[in-house]
Amino acid sequence: MLTGIWCIDPDEKLYPLLPDHDLGHTNFVLVADDGSIWFSVMTTAPDGAPLSEVRADGYIGRITNSRDNFEIMAGKLNWANEFKIDTSRSVLYVNETFVGHTTKFDINADGSLCNRQILVSYEPGTYPDGLALDSEGALWITSVVSNRILHVTPEGKVSTLLDSSDPQRVAEVQAALKDETFTRELVYRESDALIQNPTSIAFGGDDLRTAYVGSLNHTELRTFKTKTAGRPPVHWLW
Repeated sequence: MLTGIWCIDPDEKLYPLLPDHDLGHTNFVLVADDGSIWFSVMTTAPDGAPLSEVRADGYIGRITNSRDNFEIMAGKLNWANEFKIDTSRSVLYVNETFVGHTTKFDINADGSLCNRQILVSYEPGTYPDGLALDSEGALWITSVVSNRILHVTPEGKVSTLLDSSDPQRVAEVQAALKDETFTRELVYRESDALIQNPTSIAFGGDDLRTAYVGSLNHTELRTFKTKTAGRPPVHWLW
């Protein structure tokens, strides 16, 4: 199994970015406006360990000048998933999936993180996974397992945009988390939901008003139109 951070060059050559480091279960990579590379690690537990709502061994790392070393910017995160830095470069948002939080940090001038706060503690059965920012600074969140898409203001007000959840399945996952018997097989279980296990969301199109949703159980992207444009990504003008 290939773990860590992998790059594909213009000639389609695949190579590891940090080959000499055992990072753990790496999830998301973000290129910031200043060119630094940030990444999240969900857990450092061994393969096969039950998914947990109490084990907080995830972290966010940053690669700066050297491409063969990194520094941990924030630790003790529960299943650190997708994260974003706001337009002002002053706030970082990260989803802690199985504890059901979206957490925020203030960003200091040197890029270090401080003032950790819970922006949202979601209702039971919501497991925040994917995260995108729109042009107004709001967060768009996907919830794996419960098949939800949420809109969250910078102040933490939550609105549900789509809910295709199965209460019985959500209850089964909640019980497995409590019993420390929750496995990836349960996450990947098929269902008849309109959208199954959404894990990422991004804005695209010429006007950035098309939302693209990726999921564990679909072989194609789901899309829908939005009134608010997404935040232009770093590579928008490359």
